[in-house]
Amino acid sequence: MKVSIIGSGRWASTMAWLCVENKHNVLVWEKSFEGKQESVFYQTKTNNYVDLSKSNIKMTHDLSKTLAFGDYVIISILSQCVDEMMQEIKKIAGYENKKYILAMKGIEQTTGRTLSEILRDNGVNKENICVLAGPGHPQSIVVGEKTHMVVAGYETEMAKDVAKLLSNKNFKLFAYHDVKGVEICAAAKNVYGGLGGMCVGSHNDTLRGSLMCASLAEMEKYLEAMQCVPKTARRLPLLGDYDATMYDLNSHNLTYGIEVVRQNTKDPNLPFVSVEGKQAVTGLIKRMINYNNQVSDVMQLRAYLLETYQKIVDGKIKPSKAVDSIEKAITNVYSNDEN
Repeated sequence: MKVSIIGSGRWASTMAWLCVENKHNVLVWEKSFEGKQESVFYQTKTNNYVDLSKSNIKMTHDLSKTLAFGDYVIISILSQCVDEMMQEIKKIAGYENKKYILAMKGIEQTTGRTLSEILRDNGVNKENICVLAGPGHPQSIVVGEKTHMVVAGYETEMAKDVAKLLSNKNFKLFAYHDVKGVEICAAAKNVYGGLGGMCVGSHNDTLRGSLMCASLAEMEKYLEAMQCVPKTARRLPLLGDYDATMYDLNSHNLTYGIEVVRQNTKDPNLPFVSVEGKQAVTGLIKRMINYNNQVSDVMQLRAYLLETYQKIVDGKIKPSKAVDSIEKAITNVYSNDEN
């Protein structure tokens, strides 16, 4: 197969590595910035995660060439840049009929749209979209650790085909159907992972168990309100991803939460730039507000944990009070859990 990859970061390079392992032909696109050097991966086919220097993968700045090349187009860029990316892709004839695989997690902050909704709003046929989610870190995948993730598609056969495209003896994708639910869970787990980090940072590690239970109850109600499948919360995108998000220090969101409390600031010094949970929570709450504006008072949706995280990162709750606020939110979830 021919696979085009839009992006050259850690997940994009991991996708390239998986494709090379499975003997696919790969073309990687990276945006060209005037006066700025290409990434190390673009220049050398290597980075801190993969070494593809001996492979035959190709690099390009030509987006038209990228779309024309691939039987599949994997998009793996910053989630908040997807709509901007689609404005460029829309200029290319036939873009709407390409097969897209979204290999990143997030919700658009300004609108609350999922990433697949952004593609659909920009004219891509929904049967040509799949999304990846679930527990996996690039550094674990490339050394052969057993990793299971989910690929959700509007068209079941495409999801199954993508699973075959990328799976190998140690990396396995399971086909699933609840695309929007998978995307919402994949974004929400970053928020819950941040809350878990705050528990750890305040030396209340054991509270994570109750936090995980409460988050599942909260997310099942959220998914039902969004006309998704509630049990998706108990699958790989959320519950299955908690080991990687709640306990693995490779998780940016866990580390962020820990350092918020330890450094006593909502903006701690970190060895990385992007904190997915901070970006996702705004969009998730935006979706909830949009829903609540359309239903009666007795149908109003609350997401106590998401709301607590938002208040912490907005500075409305002091880091020193974070764990008490998390415990209160957990209690509210349990008190309002009719099931």
